[in-house]
Amino acid sequence: MGRFEPYPRTNEEAGANVTLHCKGMNMLTIKYNLGSYIIQQSVSDDIWDAAVVHNDGGSTFFNLAPNTLYRYRLHKVTRRGFSLAETSDWFSTYAVDYQPRQIEHISLVKLEEENTNMCELRAEIVFEPVEDQSCNYNILSWSGEHDLINFDLNKVSE
Repeated sequence: MGRFEPYPRTNEEAGANVTLHCKGMNMLTIKYNLGSYIIQQSVSDDIWDAAVVHNDGGSTFFNLAPNTLYRYRLHKVTRRGFSLAETSDWFSTYAVDYQPRQIEHISLVKLEEENTNMCELRAEIVFEPVEDQSCNYNILSWSGEHDLINFDLNKVSE
């Protein structure tokens, strides 16, 4: 499996500039320059998974093994054919028992009255993701009418 032979080939560089956007225990999200790419995933030096076409500047890979290194190979699709392969660095999923780091820099950037009820406020809060590049954040908030509310937030592409 994974034997993708691009044809016709060009001598162009893929120019994908693959980076890790965020990660979890069973998933990785990579970002790359806009364009259409054939993307393959690997956990070894010479075996690549089946080729998949992506064209939105980012891709998320699910059902991955915890605490495992993955890398990606991209060929850009052009009118003239397929570019040379660009291979990413190795990116690791979290271990099963990994606890994501706590956010340190959080700010209130906007506070305004709710349109439908002037006795309620709406807040816009921003935070800097921490260096562990987690895709998911658990948020605890408080409302005057309710006790503490717990919800999850998923990191989105910029």
